[in-house]
Amino acid sequence: MTLGTLTCSGPLDTTSTIGVVFDALPEGCLPETVLELARIAEPVGACTTAVVGRLAASSAPLPDGFVSVSRFLQARARVSSGTAGRWMAAGRALTEDFEETQAAWLTGAVTGDQARAISEGVAVAVRSLPSGAKEACRAEGEAFLLDLAEHLGPDELRAAAKHLRFVLDPDGADADEIEAHTAQQLLFTRVGDGVEVCGFLTAEATALIQTALDQVVDGWYRRGELPEEDRDPEG
Repeated sequence: MTLGTLTCSGPLDTTSTIGVVFDALPEGCLPETVLELARIAEPVGACTTAVVGRLAASSAPLPDGFVSVSRFLQARARVSSGTAGRWMAAGRALTEDFEETQAAWLTGAVTGDQARAISEGVAVAVRSLPSGAKEACRAEGEAFLLDLAEHLGPDELRAAAKHLRFVLDPDGADADEIEAHTAQQLLFTRVGDGVEVCGFLTAEATALIQTALDQVVDGWYRRGELPEEDRDPEG
């Protein structure tokens, strides 16, 4: 089977990649095909990043006289200097400091974008901590964000990581950040059979709450629990 003869009746045959005719894909299969291809690509990206991280941290000799891993990747893998740098930085961070996140990416539990949001966000959150406290706080923050990753996308995870800083390193936040964080409030007032909600939140906290509410409403819709008058006629 090739993508050119794909139907919606079964999974992709990942070994058939030669002579693919994407234009022949039935339009009804395009959403599923995109998701399937993204799913296939994730383990490859995870393995590549992990091995690049090991290579960057090793003293293994490079072929053809290369002395720089970055230059080797640019020349032989034909990637930009930015991509080579991101592979090396992400690979070393995941291999050395975020092994649980790396394992989650390798097994498909999180995507590459989620893995980077977790590792980069936690690294910033613990950056100003004393060296003796960093490891424990890093592990705590990583575990917290990995739990959230089941329900949150990369952007929401980055927002959540920003709030970790106030929990893990409140002394490292500047005055403006602290003022914005402490000014947040939500008030719930019972009104008849409903509840009136008012308050103030940072943009990051708002994004988290909106995502959570969207997921709840989406669940109602999928289970047929959303009242007819509240449904979007356009889907």
